[in-house]
Amino acid sequence: RIPSKTVSSKRRSHTIVEYPLLFLFPRDHRACVLGYIQSLKGTFNSLFSTSKFQTNKSPKYPLDDRMSGKLGPHPRNKLSVFDRVKISVVLLLMPVVLSWALLQSIWSKYESHKTWKRVLLDRASVYMMSHLNRRQARSITGTTAGVYGDFMKARGLPQVVEELGEDARLFWFGPREADRVLLYFHGGAFLYPALSSTPYLWSHAQDIISKRGKAFDIAMLNYTLVPDAAFPTQLTQAVLAIQHLLDTGTRPENIQLTGDSAGGTLLHQVLSHILHPLPGVPELSLPGPLGGAYMLSPWTCLTDGKAMRSNQGRGDLVSAPILAYWGSKVLEDVSPEGMPYLNALLAPKNWLEGVDKIIKRILISAGEYEILRDAIIEQGRGLNGRTTASVYGDFMKTQGLPEVVEDLGEDARLFWLGPRRADSVILYLHGGAFLYPALASAPFFWNHAQITLGKRGKAIDVAMLNYTLVPEAMFPTQLKQVVLAVQHLIDTGVKPENIQLSGDSAGGALVHQVLSHVLHSVKGVPTLTLANPLGGAFMMSPWVCLTDSDSIRSNQGKGDLVNIATSIYWGSKVLKDAPEAGLRYLNAVTIPEDWFKGLENVVKRILISAGDAEVIRDAIIKYTKEVEKHHKGLYFFLEERGVHCEPLLVFLTKDKDLGKLTPFVVDWLDQGFTS
Repeated sequence: RIPSKTVSSKRRSHTIVEYPLLFLFPRDHRACVLGYIQSLKGTFNSLFSTSKFQTNKSPKYPLDDRMSGKLGPHPRNKLSVFDRVKISVVLLLMPVVLSWALLQSIWSKYESHKTWKRVLLDRASVYMMSHLNRRQARSITGTTAGVYGDFMKARGLPQVVEELGEDARLFWFGPREADRVLLYFHGGAFLYPALSSTPYLWSHAQDIISKRGKAFDIAMLNYTLVPDAAFPTQLTQAVLAIQHLLDTGTRPENIQLTGDSAGGTLLHQVLSHILHPLPGVPELSLPGPLGGAYMLSPWTCLTDGKAMRSNQGRGDLVSAPILAYWGSKVLEDVSPEGMPYLNALLAPKNWLEGVDKIIKRILISAGEYEILRDAIIEQGRGLNGRTTASVYGDFMKTQGLPEVVEDLGEDARLFWLGPRRADSVILYLHGGAFLYPALASAPFFWNHAQITLGKRGKAIDVAMLNYTLVPEAMFPTQLKQVVLAVQHLIDTGVKPENIQLSGDSAGGALVHQVLSHVLHSVKGVPTLTLANPLGGAFMMSPWVCLTDSDSIRSNQGKGDLVNIATSIYWGSKVLKDAPEAGLRYLNAVTIPEDWFKGLENVVKRILISAGDAEVIRDAIIKYTKEVEKHHKGLYFFLEERGVHCEPLLVFLTKDKDLGKLTPFVVDWLDQGFTS
């Protein structure tokens, strides 16, 4: 601490520029404003200085000195007089722009939750990227080597740099000591260096995880930026980095790849290259799958279009024109063969098939308000690599049974969980918001029910419907496919009273659609005429509310695995272009009071379940009360502390305690099937 006697009491007088700026900000923020003004002065001095290199003369931190010749002059020294003048004007006007941004944020729907610092940061990014070209912006951002050097200096650590060849380097966040490595690919649209905050983010993660007894090292790849080197140079450098880790003793399962924005795109390139080796890039042969990959807001779409504009205007720090401009620079002279590696959304449908064999775990994150949100979600579906068919195939393989598949037409299939032998059938409709395949645990849940009922002398078969997902097909395609499945069972000798319809989440919504269709037929969907009522209908956590409403906000914050924003987003995709008449089939909570009049003639028994902790609990209860008005054989089961589709999660984690709902469902099915 500095002794008080050494601190001068003399105040520095403010300049004529500083006084109006200080007037715009609260007293407790003025120090920050003054700091900003001082940094502007430093920037202007360096802009118009004549030094060739920005170097660090400290022998303890030699990276900039040692590498200045290799990295070339600082980007600032490539500026013309016009560039320097433009940057000066942009920086001088920035305080006015940011002051107005702060005022706007008070009433902004998308920024009112942000701190004033975040508002300034986000708006400053948009402002600078909108008014400065790539060369001008890079003169301010500096280099990744500079970011790394500043971070290590702040941590009081010597720099640890490994040369990989091909002008690539690994910057280690400390001495290399552990067996586990997090390899980080920085973002910046392949045009800009790493953000100064990123080393602190990963160092923070390292500190937390090390306290849990798991030591690992962090390495940041310093790859060559565009236009100094074009694709696939960055991919080559990433492959060299991974190969270097393998060659120096790190096992593949101990390597975690991470990347933000363009770094996430580079991670996609690596996975694509392993599956589809790109000529001219060294092949990467893995002795085993990599430990994991995390993509933070990956830059999945480099070209202007619907995917880039579907979520704009919500306060993101980049805009569609800026992204399209950056993308045009990166994609310049890229051949059609290289597009699937760079532009993930343009990759063929099964491009990443087999990705689960080369990497154990993948995490993708996106911001609800970011402009590429929808594109990132689409990439996640492609990376998932899982289909209902593969879920079924994997299950049958574990059971040592051949697959039994029946084609129904209209791109629908029945997957039988064993040979078809019995007169009684459970027809299972899987969940997944109509956007995703069945959970891997779903066949095991229904197989458990089948085995348990078999031990009680009730022989039943289980068939899982493989229906077409959204957006490949929209409503009422999925309803049509269910009707075809029920009709197929009846046509092949199964009596309606021996058919139990079952569905979880979106599958439960499909059960609602079928029951509604029998009472109020949908145009374009085959009529389902039943000689007798169906034996039963079970809806597990049915997705009955696809839009924002009080009924899905009244029970949030209790630990459900689905949040409100996600549910609403999924619902918007399913309801897109849906006719007004279709809303009562899709959004079940909107049905009129007499909608299910005559339901007892359609199905004998109904079971609806919900988890006490799930977000849509109250919406399910509301729907149940409407159904109950017209069906005396309805039973509602509320599982204490249960989340959305709780029983399937129990089977997913292979818990021995099955809870209360699973045994109840089996007993309920037992009562519905005759011996």
